Amino acid sequence: MEKYVDEGRIIYGVNTSMGGFVNYLVPVEFAEELQNNLIASVASNVGEYLEDHEVRAAMLARLISLSKGASAISIENFMIYLDMFNKNVLPCIPRKGSLGASGDLGPLAFIALVAGGKWKAKYNGQEMTGEEALRMANITPMRLSYKEGLALINGTSAMTGFAAVVWDKAKKLLDMYQFVSSLTLEGLAAILKPFDPRVHKRKLHKGQYIYASNITTILSSSKLVMNEAETEAAIQRENQNVVQNMQDQIEDAYSLRCSPQIMGPLYDTLQFVSSIIENEINSSSDNPLVLPEEGRYSTMVISTDNILQWRWTIYRSA
Repeated sequence: MEKYVDEGRIIYGVNTSMGGFVNYLVPVEFAEELQNNLIASVASNVGEYLEDHEVRAAMLARLISLSKGASAISIENFMIYLDMFNKNVLPCIPRKGSLGASGDLGPLAFIALVAGGKWKAKYNGQEMTGEEALRMANITPMRLSYKEGLALINGTSAMTGFAAVVWDKAKKLLDMYQFVSSLTLEGLAAILKPFDPRVHKRKLHKGQYIYASNITTILSSSKLVMNEAETEAAIQRENQNVVQNMQDQIEDAYSLRCSPQIMGPLYDTLQFVSSIIENEINSSSDNPLVLPEEGRYSTMVISTDNILQWRWTIYRSA
């Protein structure tokens, strides 16, 4: 990036303004002021602050994206960001608002403000100014150069971090529901045989098979569920060659015996969502991207929108 600036190249967000002002050239001597103004202009969220674990999720997602080496952030500023994360300097991020057309500009801008010694943060559970939090954690504030403000905010890291948190909660609920189902089967003295994994292996849906297998394992030593063979033998002993109402039945209601077919797709959906989140966490989500390994003779700088696909995926899922 510094080489291209020295060569007088015109690069978005480096020596041009951004967004609707992209047609304005900005002399390189104003690089730090340009980046600081960008951050200040999009730090527009309002309302209550995000929870600490949500802030950490967003910070970690951004660190991973920056670590891919395509965002042109200096190693010094990357290490400052990493120190903030490791030392629990947690920026106060108002919950409401984001400039979604270009990623999570709003939420990520508040992290960038604290990284520069501004705004407010929590340190050791206490709210204070960003400058004070960095000083107490023995962290030097960032000084931004070409594109570095853009690199800090122009991505999907907040929504990706939040998605990971929501996914984890959903996974725990689904895991818990296996035990809720098992207790229900015991409470209603249901027959366990319909959950036999050998049956569900014939239906080529992974989630259905895993759910049925887990139920079978959980209830393998239970004395409260019914054994199909014992039930059938008892009915045969009672048979008097007449139509009669059996005390026991050989098949339970759909809502019991078909729960793997219902819960299995939820497992499959979570697996799909997990792959999308994992891919996004490990992606370079920025504009422009600086690609040293892609240029035939030199580094390539490409203006694009690597944010759009993930944002559209989120909207479609919702």
